[in-house]
Amino acid sequence: MTRRLHPKARRRPGPGALKVGHHERPLFSVVICTRNRGASVVPAARSVLATRHPSFELLVVDQSDDASTQEALAPLLSAGGRDPLLRFFHLSRPGKSNALNVALRHARGRFLALTDDDCECDSEWLRHVERAFERDLTLGCVFGEVRAAPHDSAIHSVSINHIPAPLTIRAVRDWLKMPGPRNFGIGAAMVLPAAALDAVGGWDPCIGPGTAFGSGDDHDLVVRLLLHGYGVHLCPEAQVVHHGLRPRQQGAAEVERIGRGFGACFAKYLRCRVVYYGSLRMLAFFLRRAAVRLFKSERGLSFVRGWACGFGRGLFHRLDHAHHLYVGGQVPRTATEAAPRT
Repeated sequence: MTRRLHPKARRRPGPGALKVGHHERPLFSVVICTRNRGASVVPAARSVLATRHPSFELLVVDQSDDASTQEALAPLLSAGGRDPLLRFFHLSRPGKSNALNVALRHARGRFLALTDDDCECDSEWLRHVERAFERDLTLGCVFGEVRAAPHDSAIHSVSINHIPAPLTIRAVRDWLKMPGPRNFGIGAAMVLPAAALDAVGGWDPCIGPGTAFGSGDDHDLVVRLLLHGYGVHLCPEAQVVHHGLRPRQQGAAEVERIGRGFGACFAKYLRCRVVYYGSLRMLAFFLRRAAVRLFKSERGLSFVRGWACGFGRGLFHRLDHAHHLYVGGQVPRTATEAAPRT
């Protein structure tokens, strides 16, 4: 398949040119996007900084309304001296996809490794991901396993991604062969080559938390990577623990938000004459859940309502058909990077 580069794609230097002054550029740029979480982001940052890999940096992109997150991270920012492992950016405009596009613009690594501000990464996760990319140079994304932190499932729910065995998919249709509703992975453990992100134009600024459609940024990006000929690999050895517990009574609203993103993605690709099988699998799963309980499943119905809303709005949203991107999200051009403290 011929890969069609996005017009904003940048040329990136090869391994022999990865130098910044007397420092080598890292192999991985780990990215944590956060908003109004204060000190709760510190365990996530510490777990990344404890990673047993010789070549990485950590970018925290903060969209908070105050300085509490930066203040909480100040001891870590000051520990790195003139060339810190941790780099902190503040972005005034909300939206996870906006933050990720800013991270892509400022990242020095050949790969962007994403995790969430309520996760803790296994110390070996980047080594496992690196081996996966070494085995297959055609990969555009590697998803890791996301496990739930200990909790009472009767009171709380948490998003996870269980990977029973390694698997690589190479076409949108391959999602039909995958077990369960989620199909591939979630953004709490997601690693991508920067060059592949450049080729597809980065993240759709209208999709994801804090945007017009509320969710679906990871799923949408994977569809575009597959359409450009990249493979997507599921790596059970690369593990992350998710501490993002949500009260069960809030679950319906969360599921509706997720459904809205999936519906918008399906509408977008349908308009581009591509069937987004992942969205159909999720819709069928929740329809069955609702039907089995005689349409008394609040979570099942919430997803269906959200999906229908996202699909309806997506049918009329402005669209760049050539690059499979919704139009209208204002992508920030700059972010303020905090200087390391001495």
